Amino acid sequence: MSKTSSLSHRLTNDLRRDIISGAVEPGAWLKTEELAARYAVSANPVREALWRLQGEGFVVANPNQGARVRTIDDDFIRNVLKLHGDDADNFLTLQPLGDPDAMLAALQRNLIDGFIMSAPADQLAVQRGIGRPILDAFSGGLPDLDGVPFAGLATTKRQLAANPALFQAVVNAITKAIRYIHTNPVETRKLLRPYFADLDDKTFDTIITKYSRASATSSVVTRREFDAALRWANLDSPKTLSAPYSAVVDPSFAEKAMAAH
Repeated sequence: MSKTSSLSHRLTNDLRRDIISGAVEPGAWLKTEELAARYAVSANPVREALWRLQGEGFVVANPNQGARVRTIDDDFIRNVLKLHGDDADNFLTLQPLGDPDAMLAALQRNLIDGFIMSAPADQLAVQRGIGRPILDAFSGGLPDLDGVPFAGLATTKRQLAANPALFQAVVNAITKAIRYIHTNPVETRKLLRPYFADLDDKTFDTIITKYSRASATSSVVTRREFDAALRWANLDSPKTLSAPYSAVVDPSFAEKAMAAH
């Protein structure tokens, strides 16, 4: 296997994982130059990886426009389940319904048995008396996600070395927000309340309490969290991914921010 082919296989796995996890969002444009810089490869492995992912159904190529991540629809979910050896059509019917309002309306009319959507859609179903959550990652419903960081700040070593002050400022802001959520819960609720105007106070408090309990208390990604994230990534990777913590995570920025804030 040539070096380019090996790199493209690795990039295919990495990009597929990031699409499934949401690190690369549905509908996002996939520009060759940006992907090459992000994953530290040249342009050729990127083109090969996009071609493979298009064949798998994760990427859609638009003539004269480029490639985009496929939006989350029934075919996308089928592809994810196939990576785990499951055929969705053997045990359920997948139906793309669009936004949360459409999902809630379909559930209320008994047109569907359930839906996958984050808050506040699940709590709206409870509020309206038409459903209840049966799987909640924030309450331990997905053991595979235990200890996995919800989000992270990623960049290349080159960018980090070239702009240390910028990245320190960003990490400082994230750290201050984390501190604020846990030390000022009442003010946090006031800041967030306008964004959930369609929820009654009881439902809103339920959501905020649940998310606050699950929110990070530190901006530092620990070795244990890194190992958990690697374990999660390997669930859908055809080849076992491995990397030392020190080669992937630089905790010094977060440690400095935690000490200062």
